[in-house]
Amino acid sequence: NELILYYIAIMAVSALFFLFLKKLWHKQVPSYFFLIHTAIVSWSGLMYFNIYFNTPLKDYAWYLDWIVSTPLIILALG
Repeated sequence: NELILYYIAIMAVSALFFLFLKKLWHKQVPSYFFLIHTAIVSWSGLMYFNIYFNTPLKDYAWYLDWIVSTPLIILALG
């Protein structure tokens, strides 16, 4: 269970890193690439946060994560 906290922290750092890369590579890579990836890790981190802290969304967090993250991942791959 404690590993989820590390996973949430890694997702937060990843989201910040994507925003940093957006500023660094803004001329080479379109901005939407970084925004999509930031949204994916932020959303997943938020859902894992709900799971760890037993919020009312806990029972639905896995599904909400899949419903939002999967289309965004497919969009990012496209």
